[in-house]
Amino acid sequence: MPYKEIWMPPEVFLKHKGVKAYHVYKNDDLDQGVRLFWYGLSPQCSDTENSFDVRDVASALGMPQPSSLENIAAVIRAAIDRALEGRPEECGSDFARCWEGRNEDPGPETVDILAELITPEVRSALVGVLEFCNFAKDFGFAGEILDEMDLSDDAFEEILSLLERLVN
Repeated sequence: MPYKEIWMPPEVFLKHKGVKAYHVYKNDDLDQGVRLFWYGLSPQCSDTENSFDVRDVASALGMPQPSSLENIAAVIRAAIDRALEGRPEECGSDFARCWEGRNEDPGPETVDILAELITPEVRSALVGVLEFCNFAKDFGFAGEILDEMDLSDDAFEEILSLLERLVN
């Protein structure tokens, strides 16, 4: 009997300061239920990529290991707060718009903190994004990406520089 699988967006676990954290599902199957300790910051998060273990985040932030949904939410909120530190309040989660107006370098300490939070799977995805962006620059279609993301050339270069620092 034929069947058809369709993608369903994951349920939002929490929203904090404009950033959404999504549930990740066991084997990416809605019927198997959510994973307790795995979450993503994009609706495209999955059981195998673009997700993080909240226990690793708690360790990186020096917080106790979460043992309840309340504790998990507190860890994710603390990580979002740390990630948004120093950003103008009006930016919310609009990273591209905020990056445009940012003149200072995030500094090695911030990059080190972010690098600690990146799982090997996320690091691999970031390397892929970086390679794609460099390919786009080399072959002359980066302008289309910049237009789509509403970024200036300078902001794009700063983002590439930050990505290189995060993955190396």
